[in-house]
Amino acid sequence: MIIRVEERNGSNLIFSLAGRRGQTVKEGNATLNEDEVYQAIVKTADEYGFDVADFAFYADEPGLTILLELTDLTEQSGVLRHRATETVADSLDTFLRQENADYSARCKIFWNMPQAHLLYRDLRRYREQAAPYQIEPAHFLNTPRKINFFTKNIWQAD
Repeated sequence: MIIRVEERNGSNLIFSLAGRRGQTVKEGNATLNEDEVYQAIVKTADEYGFDVADFAFYADEPGLTILLELTDLTEQSGVLRHRATETVADSLDTFLRQENADYSARCKIFWNMPQAHLLYRDLRRYREQAAPYQIEPAHFLNTPRKINFFTKNIWQAD
């Protein structure tokens, strides 16, 4: 568990929960948690007018890689055709800096195939013989196996 000192009131410290260690990524001086990345994604999606179905992220040299899955392929195609992915990444960087002032890296964005996250959860359920509620969403990709799965399910514009 990671805690953050929010303020100091005389000899008293006020803490907040910053997330679990398995849900954070160190990027330069910044430690980004899943919620900070999610909030930046939501703000970017609102700015560009698309709906995010799911997301994943991992530390990559030199920066952060974010994989977005939109609600439908038609919408995703329009975002890629009419708005450069780099422009969306610039906007996401701006919102990440608002969420965490120590963030100074550049992110890269890739678009996952529709329902890639659902497929990943189904495969894990099958392999582990687990009930659906036992499988947590894979947002922070902290193993080569997770990164490999999601980077092989990248959608390419025609």
